[in-house]
Amino acid sequence: IGTLGVQFSRESIKNSALHFLATLILPASIQIILLTVIIIMIYHKAITRHLNKLSKYTKNLTTTKLHNTIELKRPTRKSTYDELDLLVESIDIMRENMILQLKKQHEMEQQLLRTKKMEALGTLAGGVAHDLNNILTGIVSYPELLMEEQPKGSQHYNSLKKIRDSGLRASAIVQDLLTLARRAVPSMQVLDLNTIIKEYIGSPEYIQLKQEHPEVAINTDLEQHGKMIEGSSIHLSKTLMNLVTNATEAINSEGTVTISTRFVPKEELKETFIGTKTDYITLTVADDGIGIDKDDLERIFEPFYSKKVMGRSGSGLGMSVVYGTMQDHKGEIDIQSKPGEGTTMTLYFPVTSLKRKEELKEEESSYKGNGEKILVVD
Repeated sequence: IGTLGVQFSRESIKNSALHFLATLILPASIQIILLTVIIIMIYHKAITRHLNKLSKYTKNLTTTKLHNTIELKRPTRKSTYDELDLLVESIDIMRENMILQLKKQHEMEQQLLRTKKMEALGTLAGGVAHDLNNILTGIVSYPELLMEEQPKGSQHYNSLKKIRDSGLRASAIVQDLLTLARRAVPSMQVLDLNTIIKEYIGSPEYIQLKQEHPEVAINTDLEQHGKMIEGSSIHLSKTLMNLVTNATEAINSEGTVTISTRFVPKEELKETFIGTKTDYITLTVADDGIGIDKDDLERIFEPFYSKKVMGRSGSGLGMSVVYGTMQDHKGEIDIQSKPGEGTTMTLYFPVTSLKRKEELKEEESSYKGNGEKILVVD
């Protein structure tokens, strides 16, 4: 059908290759390079720069910078979540856990420091208290004996009564010192906390407090839960009296103090009680007074620490006695206070499964005696 003649040379092959390179390979290479650069820029803007920021944040994260949060400047997306969001959330959780752990560590260090300080002061106070008790025995007992020989209302009777009352007030402070020193071993029995509060409401100390602060309303809100605690009625009454007195004196003019109780099952306990296997009964004393500053809040349990004006009641031992009493009763204290907004103190007492014993009342004639002599051996 015919012939085909093909002629080629090195020059023609070279020209053909250059033409192929110029028309096909070079444009394709340029397109690939531009596409790669665009992909890298997009990846850097969307991911790499955020990863660099997260890396820099974690490297510079110290205990003093834990409150600095990290935020990635990203455009608003319709999708709800991606891997970067998960990474930021994980870092935030880690940071919050570190803050919580450091807070708990600081609280434990402060508690250990407070315990050591209380132990040292308690040892000193205990020794002084026992010596003072021996001296006060004569100051209180001899005026009582002499008062029996004087007609009531006479000048000598009133003078002796003032001596005796001064000795009793000093004796009360000594008892606070013994409680602080943890040497006054409480006599534990099954108690109803509501009964302790009702007895305090009818006590002379409460009546005197109301007379001194008539503008302050003291209300009670007692939950009838029927649960019991194991404790010392004397120490619990003194604790309640200290809390109510402090709450009342924290109110400069008109105000309200509320005494309340509540049964708290272990399922509802706060974070500080996680791991406990018992229920609690709470005693709460709340006021709308001046509140407590943060610096003072950390020192209110220190012995002899007081912000009260000279001449007002208090020896600076009230909250120390409360702290010691709660230690003896295996309880916990929660304090919520802000300056100008009042203070709420909640005491947690573990519920006991023991049954309450019936108290036997003795007639006065059964222990008054008929002139017998008593030998005391010390």
